Amino acid sequence: VAVEAVAPSVTDLTPQMLNLKNAGAELALNFNEQFELMFRAMAKLSYKPVVAGNRGISSRKVQEDVGNALIEGSVMGQALDLAQPKAKAFDERMKKIYGDKYRWPVVAALGYDGARISLMAIDKAGNDPKKIRDALEQVDGYDAISGTPPKPFGPKDHECLDKKDVF
Repeated sequence: VAVEAVAPSVTDLTPQMLNLKNAGAELALNFNEQFELMFRAMAKLSYKPVVAGNRGISSRKVQEDVGNALIEGSVMGQALDLAQPKAKAFDERMKKIYGDKYRWPVVAALGYDGARISLMAIDKAGNDPKKIRDALEQVDGYDAISGTPPKPFGPKDHECLDKKDVF
């Protein structure tokens, strides 16, 4: 229907969102690094398309800046299900430790899992980089906080998360 782009320094997406609204767009893809800008413009225009983007939309900062009502109905790839008991406990622990500095649960969980997997490989392989790589590829049965699969890597797969691991 319409394609809109902005320079990184733009701080108001109202003109772009107005163009989408006038084009009748029912879905808006948001990959701007300042996720809240799209929602602020939508509020000014009384425009509520479905917003899709990456996990940045789930940032607590976006929630704090624009409120839950504006982001309700947004969709994003996500690698953390806070309804799962283990993820919920992790989230609560992080909130308690880091307070308002804790903003992106999925990023924290992926970092935590990545660090644990790396340390497991280093414990097994020592400090030889090739042995560490091999040990990473052999990790199996990992019990993640995030959507990280039990066998995150293999000799021909260094991506960790596949479509089935993101919900």
